Amino acid sequence: MATSESGRMKDGKDIPPGTIVACTTIFNEKFEGEVMAFDYGTKFVVIKTPTAKGSKKGNSDVRMFNISNLSNFEIVKESIKPAQSLPAIDLEKIEKRTKCKIQDKRLAVSRVGIDVTPEGQKLFDVIAKQFNELYWEEKNIVIMDKVIISPPYSTENIHPKDGKDEQALTYIKGIVNKYYENDKESSN
Repeated sequence: MATSESGRMKDGKDIPPGTIVACTTIFNEKFEGEVMAFDYGTKFVVIKTPTAKGSKKGNSDVRMFNISNLSNFEIVKESIKPAQSLPAIDLEKIEKRTKCKIQDKRLAVSRVGIDVTPEGQKLFDVIAKQFNELYWEEKNIVIMDKVIISPPYSTENIHPKDGKDEQALTYIKGIVNKYYENDKESSN
């Protein structure tokens, strides 16, 4: 549904780089940005949008869309400038970022308990914000290989794993108590 400023269909025409477009995804997400590339045959468009707040100045997000899968696609301002050459791609940086994202996803998947209560999963997620060394051992939460929290995940169910580390035990009990206090307050 590519339209020009006058609203006519752009059948068979390329959208030149530098053109400003606005689009809405089927999930009702709206984006406006500059076209970096367009392929009429596959109906794919690559646009550059401003990066979210808090990012480095001058950075941009690059998004790729299949125009056929957009609920709205409009040309805001067509570019009349000749196409600029595309910037060089830093493959090393992309590979590093990809590895980091894959590692993050694997970590997130490993932190989902199998056949545990929603309450247990919520508590796990809260503790995971403070400890990296955290995993599920069946239905038990194991923290730093020192402390175990068993179902139903209350302070009475917190035990040392091997030996006695009173400091870790006390600290984890404090986190669990605070979690339940906050949960109770938000329920009221």
